Amino acid sequence: GETAQLVAGTADAPYQHNFDLILMGNHETEDQPLPDGPNLGAKALGVFGKLQLHGLDVGRTWTRLAQDAMAGDNTIVLSESVDPTYWTVGAEIIIAPTGFEPMEKEKMTIASIDGNTITLNDTLQFTHLGNEYSLEDGSRSWNISAEVGLLSRNIRIIGQSYPEIDEEQFGARVLVSKFTQEGTEYRGYAKISNVEFVRGGQSRREARHDRG
Repeated sequence: GETAQLVAGTADAPYQHNFDLILMGNHETEDQPLPDGPNLGAKALGVFGKLQLHGLDVGRTWTRLAQDAMAGDNTIVLSESVDPTYWTVGAEIIIAPTGFEPMEKEKMTIASIDGNTITLNDTLQFTHLGNEYSLEDGSRSWNISAEVGLLSRNIRIIGQSYPEIDEEQFGARVLVSKFTQEGTEYRGYAKISNVEFVRGGQSRREARHDRG
């Protein structure tokens, strides 16, 4: 009921350890429709009480490249300083595309970090710009450098992988909602901060309650 709760940290006292919440299932897993409420579906965390998940504050989560990173490079230089406590060996980052193809984003793992220079676990497949573009007369300029984001957090909600997941695109789902059973209403609420979602979202789900 509404007194049920799952708590890992609070806004004032974030959770200090690692916590993985793994949700399992695929398109063949039976749905869980609720009485006078939503269809919870499958591979879902349904919140009809209280959910509080507060991971560690990692500081700066997004920055940009300070210079071009070319295809074949295995290092990037950031334009701003980041906290090496969290931007550390083994942490996952994402480098946004700067070309015309949105799929040229690249997820990488940090192999080492020295100041603003990060060595990656692999070479880049695509070129990512790290500069400004200005009009010939100098009247206007735009920062077109690639954004770089830190993905790793100490609390993770994970959609378990399985052989057909790339085809089915059936990941984790979090549903905060309400339903009524035998005259009692169960209403959920959630507070979530500094939490990583791994393999989230479900293709071809069209329920109005769904938020991926």
